[in-house]
Amino acid sequence: MQLESAIQVMQTDRLDFEKRTAEVQSTAISEAVSKTRNELDARHREEKERLEKQVVQKNEEIRVKEDELQRAVKKEHKKYTELFKAFQEIAEESNQMSKSAKSEHDLRAVARKLKHLVKDQKLKIAELMSKNEASMSQASAYLFSMQEQLISQHEAFESLRSAFEECKNERDALHSDVLKVSEKLQERNTSIAHLELEESKVKSVFAAKEAKLVQERDDLLRTREISVDEVKRHYKMSRLKGMERERDCLFETTKRLKLQVTELETAQDAKIQELKCTSQETDRFCKDMCLRSSNKSADITNEYDKI
Repeated sequence: MQLESAIQVMQTDRLDFEKRTAEVQSTAISEAVSKTRNELDARHREEKERLEKQVVQKNEEIRVKEDELQRAVKKEHKKYTELFKAFQEIAEESNQMSKSAKSEHDLRAVARKLKHLVKDQKLKIAELMSKNEASMSQASAYLFSMQEQLISQHEAFESLRSAFEECKNERDALHSDVLKVSEKLQERNTSIAHLELEESKVKSVFAAKEAKLVQERDDLLRTREISVDEVKRHYKMSRLKGMERERDCLFETTKRLKLQVTELETAQDAKIQELKCTSQETDRFCKDMCLRSSNKSADITNEYDKI
């Protein structure tokens, strides 16, 4: 019983050790690390793509606004060029008219014509100047708004860049954490390999002890079986001897009872003979008594007859 309890205790310890080793070899930590790494990479890719899309969109908006501003500037430059050409044409016409005027009448007509032309040109110039001032004010306001938008877009771009840098720093920090966790996992794997080696050693020791205990148990059981066989054989022999003694006693008792039965039968036969003799004597006595009574009655009858 002690050997069996010791074997059970050793088996329980071995199962506990194997269970702890299996728990140490669990892959939950590595799966969590790989999952965290994948989530961080996906988050970094999404954030990078979003920032790149925003930067491309802002650059496109800035390029469109710059193109619109350049078109507006080119339009105003074209207007100024047309106005300058009109002034040049007027000057050339005035020169030609001054050269071709030969008389005072012609000069007066040319002067009136020039006055009308100058008046018309002044009106046109005033109209063009007012339009130019309005367009310049609109262009300056649009340019100011574009500058403000560029500044706000630049600030937004800088904020996005700072957010991207923060995400990058966070990613680097998480990557360093992942590297640390990987190093810890490597150390844990090394310790697990060491534990597995120790486990194999302990298993071999337990197996040797178990084999030894099993051998001792088998030897003890064989010894116990031999002793049990001896006890059984001794018990059988003693019981056989007792049964032989009982048989002898029963034989003697049977013999004695047979003798008693024989004696009883002999006594019974003697008593039967005695009873037969007694019965015969009784019959004979009865017959004698009957004869006597008949003789006596006959005598009495004779005497009565005589009387």
